[in-house]
Amino acid sequence: MVKSTFTTRSVRSLMIAAPALVLAPTGCAQQRGLQETRETNAAQDMRLYRSRAPTIEGALTLEDALDYAARHNIEAWIAAEEVRIQQESVTQMTLRMLPSLRLGTGHQERSRYDASSSQSLETGNESLEPSFSSEKRGTTFDISATWNLLDFGISFLRARQQENRASISMQRERRTRQNLAFQVVRAYWRAAAAKEIAGQAEFLNADISALLEKTRNEIAAKAISQVEGLKRETSFMQRQDELRQYEREYLSAKTELANLIGLSPNTPFVLAPVDFQEHVNTVQHDTVTLEWQALRSRPELFEKDLEQVISRDEAYVAIAQMLPSPAVFWRCAYDSNRFLAFRHWNTIGINASWDLLAVPHRL
Repeated sequence: MVKSTFTTRSVRSLMIAAPALVLAPTGCAQQRGLQETRETNAAQDMRLYRSRAPTIEGALTLEDALDYAARHNIEAWIAAEEVRIQQESVTQMTLRMLPSLRLGTGHQERSRYDASSSQSLETGNESLEPSFSSEKRGTTFDISATWNLLDFGISFLRARQQENRASISMQRERRTRQNLAFQVVRAYWRAAAAKEIAGQAEFLNADISALLEKTRNEIAAKAISQVEGLKRETSFMQRQDELRQYEREYLSAKTELANLIGLSPNTPFVLAPVDFQEHVNTVQHDTVTLEWQALRSRPELFEKDLEQVISRDEAYVAIAQMLPSPAVFWRCAYDSNRFLAFRHWNTIGINASWDLLAVPHRL
């Protein structure tokens, strides 16, 4: 009895473990294939990334930085690719408005003729000897076109929705480029100001180093007490550390600017000299005019307007799906059966269908 129980458990365990044993090699192979795909794509991504990185010659001006950012910034490139994809989707949705065109052909062979006889309805006797009106083998060919008018209307609304989504992606790209320009200007001036301050700090650091050396000489010559000398050294070293902060700020600003304009990490470049003494004209604007211009031109507001149009078209689609579906069709057919009086014929017509259960579902 114990042996029977052990055998039953063993069978159950084998039944449970068998799928895992079968799927384990498949999962490992899939993981290896996924890793190989990632390695291939990583190499392609690296080549694409390096090919997109700009080469800077000479000192970098603000105009150059804006131009490099517009052409090489990865976020701007992604936004442009999203616009391209959305536009391709518009083409796809537009093609759905075309009628369907189907082409079909077939060949068949029978072991016997498709023969039949007739039986009298009243007497039940055979009224016609067995006969056939089709060959053992035959070839058919037909071409048909169907235009569903309801599907056409729905596809038209879907295409218009997709076109509005493409417009939304264009507005998002516009906002991305606006933000990018703002970030580049801010990072450039931050780097330029940090460079100017770092240059001045370098001269001050040289003076402090001279004072620090002088203090150490005075301590060695016992011109001042060691306690007083150490206090001065501590103060001078704190000033030097504060001045080095400006150099670190300059490097940080350059790194941010390099990232915005699409440079590879550790790519050396220098900023063009900036005259901070140049007078900057202050432009005065009317607040009401600025508010009106913002309401008329902000990409986010255009996006909300387009989303409203998309929602309205979605309501039209829901209403259209509750209506009967008329369709116009045409068919041209050919049959090689020699018993037919006409081997070629055309069929044209119209039909309609109505899914009544879809009406409460759409309400």
